[in-house]
Amino acid sequence: MSASHPGDRDTSKCYKCEAKLPLVAQAQPCRCKRVFCDKHRDPEKHDCDYNYAEQGRSQIRRENPAVYKSSSNVSTEGAWLAEYWKHHNPRSVYSIFHSIGFVVLMYFVLIRGLIFNFFSFGLSGILPAGNIFSGGNGGEHTPDAGGMGGVGLPLPGEDNESRRREAAASGEDTFGSVFVQNLIYGLVLGFLLTHTAPHLYFKYYLGGQPQGRHAEPVRPLFGCPNACRFCFFSWDTANIFSNPKCVYFALLSEWEMLKDHVLFYIITNGGTNCLGHLYHGKNRDVGYIYGTVSKRLGELQKQQ
Repeated sequence: MSASHPGDRDTSKCYKCEAKLPLVAQAQPCRCKRVFCDKHRDPEKHDCDYNYAEQGRSQIRRENPAVYKSSSNVSTEGAWLAEYWKHHNPRSVYSIFHSIGFVVLMYFVLIRGLIFNFFSFGLSGILPAGNIFSGGNGGEHTPDAGGMGGVGLPLPGEDNESRRREAAASGEDTFGSVFVQNLIYGLVLGFLLTHTAPHLYFKYYLGGQPQGRHAEPVRPLFGCPNACRFCFFSWDTANIFSNPKCVYFALLSEWEMLKDHVLFYIITNGGTNCLGHLYHGKNRDVGYIYGTVSKRLGELQKQQ
């Protein structure tokens, strides 16, 4: 049957088989604006071209825009931070454990994944093939600097590129594989600290439903990812790691949250001491905070 506009057909007949329709069937068009007999009324029976998926997305956008908004659609630091703070209450127990989880993630990524990994594999494991450290290219070779176990930079005359190919073929660890392993470890442990540890804290330390300054809804044991957005420990993780710009925005947001905790709980004692202006002010540059704290500590030492 040739395609035609829904309004071009006789509504007294089934659009699919042209069977004559009773008045009741004529008054029950499909979402594609065509009428069908009982045999072809179901969408899958008449190859309905109505976009049900888009209808669902439109309904979510209309009824719950906060859930629909994708991290991949945020293009500026300010917009990302605004969305981040909407889903992370800085005075929440969950946000404290969230920052602890971020510190653990950075430990696995920076300390274990990069620094320790660098000393294990050396520059030859990081730089692409053909660099002066990889061997087999006629360039100069340098011995293992500092005697770090003989696995870092290749010795003179050693074809390190061949050694790297042999290691990959035999399934041995490489710089990239070890880094990815530590990244996964950090994400898993960070997720548990962010979403599971607060539940255990409320249940076993506070004895159930929190009261006073801890009064907030208790989430399930393995967390509620919908309540945590625009961070490494939410269902935005896939979008974040697929876009370097999103990775930067997420790191910036986690860093701002960590600074907020340090300022509030450690430096300013809840914004009540002589350094309270650091917490309430807008300037949260690390250099400015460090200089102000150092200056104040110097003044206190002179008064003693």
